[in-house]
Amino acid sequence: MTLTDEGEATWAIKTKIQHDPEKGVTKISQGAYSQEVLSRFGHANCKPANTPTFDQGPNSEMLEADLPQTAQEAADNLLKHPFFEVIGCFWWLVCISRPDLLVAVHGAAKYVNRPSEKLWLWLCRMLRYLQGTVDLGLVYRRPAVTQKGDGTDEN
Repeated sequence: MTLTDEGEATWAIKTKIQHDPEKGVTKISQGAYSQEVLSRFGHANCKPANTPTFDQGPNSEMLEADLPQTAQEAADNLLKHPFFEVIGCFWWLVCISRPDLLVAVHGAAKYVNRPSEKLWLWLCRMLRYLQGTVDLGLVYRRPAVTQKGDGTDEN
C-alpha cells in the first residue's frame, strides 16, 4: 500500500473542514450531518428554537413525577421514541463541532435510563435548536505573532 498526498482535507467523518492559510483560519462544521439528523428524526422542517433547552417554566426541569413510575412505562416510552439514537447523534455533534450543545445533551442524557414524554420534549427542543443553527461550528484562528528587533517572537 502506498500513501499519496491528495491535498488538503475538506471533508472527513461527516465533517466539513474549511481552511484559509493566508488568514490563519480553520472552520469545522457538520451542517450536512445536522440536516441528516433532523431528517432522520422528523424535524427537517420544524420551527427553529433560540436555545437548546427550556429556560423557564414547567419544562425547564425534570421532576420525579415526570419520570416513568414503572419499568413497563419506561419500556413503552422506549418503543414510542428513539431516545438513545437522538442522544447518540447529539453526542457525536458535541464531540466534533458543537460544544454549544454540551450542557443540554448532558442534561438529557442523565434521564435516558428513565425515558419520559418530558425527556422527548427536551430532545425535540434540542432538534429545533439544531434546525436554526445547522451550520454552526468551531473556528480556529492562528494567533498573531510579531518579531521584536532582536529576532525573537512576541505575542
